[in-house]
Amino acid sequence: MKSLPSVRRADRWVLFFVAVAGAMLATGVDASPLGEIALRYFDPDILARGKAYRHFFYLLFFVQSGLTLLALGWFAARPPVRLGRRFLAAFGGSTAATRAALLSMLVASLALLRLPFSVARYHHAHTYGLRHDTLGAFLLDWSKGTLLHWILVLILGTILLGLFGARRRTWWLAAGALVGALGAAYAFLAPMVIDPLFTPMHRLPPSDLTSEILRLSRRGGVPVGEVWVAAASRRTRAVNAYFTGFGPSRRIVLYDTLLATMTPAEVRMVVAHEIGHWSRHHLVRGLVLATLGTWVGLGLLHAATTRRRPGTGPRSLGLGRRDPLLVFPAYAIYATAVLATLPLVNGISRTMEAEADRTALSLTRDPDTFVRTKVKMSRTNLSDVAPPRWIELVLFTHPATARRLAMAEAFR
Repeated sequence: MKSLPSVRRADRWVLFFVAVAGAMLATGVDASPLGEIALRYFDPDILARGKAYRHFFYLLFFVQSGLTLLALGWFAARPPVRLGRRFLAAFGGSTAATRAALLSMLVASLALLRLPFSVARYHHAHTYGLRHDTLGAFLLDWSKGTLLHWILVLILGTILLGLFGARRRTWWLAAGALVGALGAAYAFLAPMVIDPLFTPMHRLPPSDLTSEILRLSRRGGVPVGEVWVAAASRRTRAVNAYFTGFGPSRRIVLYDTLLATMTPAEVRMVVAHEIGHWSRHHLVRGLVLATLGTWVGLGLLHAATTRRRPGTGPRSLGLGRRDPLLVFPAYAIYATAVLATLPLVNGISRTMEAEADRTALSLTRDPDTFVRTKVKMSRTNLSDVAPPRWIELVLFTHPATARRLAMAEAFR
């Protein structure tokens, strides 16, 4: 198959995207108005160390994303036709089995491409003292994560491509509903099945702190039966907490590093933030928005691939709707859509995080503790407290620390 002109043009755009992002980071382009707020709570050396630590990750993200898109564009323009035929023959003409084999090959290739970047992140965190696990332990976690990713992609990919090949007009509606249902199932099972695969967990033992946390959750209108502790100290000194699950699997998870370094008042503030997520139904809202976004994306794909104009649709690539080689352009479209919608998705996440912050402040009426907690967490985690605005808009799932501190100041 010949290289498609549109793919060659896309390659140039990817290179341009990586070059511009790298140049902006290298030259320190920073349009953030938050520097003055940051200097009120952090000394310049801490701010500089956090920026140096995080900017390396930003650059790796853009380089990795660019290379991933280039690799996917190459696969989409030059799919391994001979290998596809061999798989098809080996599987007795089964299109589904051939898709699964090709998809597995693609996932493995991309995992190998990403591995050096993952190792670079690991070594960078080690250099700055945020990680202390061995490379072997890190690679074991990486392998488990890659295996889980492969299983999820295999399940979703084969089902979605099977529905796409069925030629029914409503395939995209059924596919969107299926993705939403699987997302809900994953969110329900993750706290009980997935998370413990990577980090040992145990219930927070009964104590005065436990009782205070449970009272706070009841006051917030979200009674929590149990609080869990993740043994994050086995790999990192970073502190964190998160809410997860729904129904019987609903729980708050605190890093053991957070419990070891924070005062009880600061822990309560962290928990109040997580209660804010529950009280505002952020998990359910996120699942609904993800399902709607999937419907929109698949609907646009359906419209684009059913147009009657010459040169459009899968046949313009020399592929029929049931051709197993559609795995490659389909995955390329998916990865491009994920990257293109990243600012929107992260913007929604930042909005929810700000709502949870406001709930925490309303529940505790203690902006001073809120400020102390955010400052301590940012110092420990080497956060980029006042990042360039474009970095915050594109990559940050939470508002920048300086922005959160400004909100707390306004609450006083």
